[in-house]
Amino acid sequence: IFNINLKNFNSENKTALILTEPFSEEKYMTLDEELTIYTNMIEKFKEMTVIIKPHPRDLKNYNELFPNTTVIGNHFPIELLTLININPTVVCSPISTALLNFKKSEIYVYEGELYDSRLDKYREDLIKILKAKNNE
Repeated sequence: IFNINLKNFNSENKTALILTEPFSEEKYMTLDEELTIYTNMIEKFKEMTVIIKPHPRDLKNYNELFPNTTVIGNHFPIELLTLININPTVVCSPISTALLNFKKSEIYVYEGELYDSRLDKYREDLIKILKAKNNE
């Protein structure tokens, strides 16, 4: 129904799932600044199969921007992956609370520049929530 190829999440492959945000669409930063974030994340996990899941309001064509990655359609509910027991090696994002759904994956919150103090605050809050969840 969502036209997603689950073989990319084969348990034999190390996978990095990047969850994007519509930062440039919502005027938090320029497109170049936003692409720098995702380029840095892709570079960090270049030894893995990198899969990009755009936020539903993210309008960028990641297939063109990052042709060496796999892109999941932006309307695919990411929560379904854990419901069908798909657990990437690592799930990463600058500020997405969708990271909270992946209890069996390593979580990476982007550590670089976010270009807007509001986003820094969202990231700090996300990290606090993740730490609290880990201590439960």
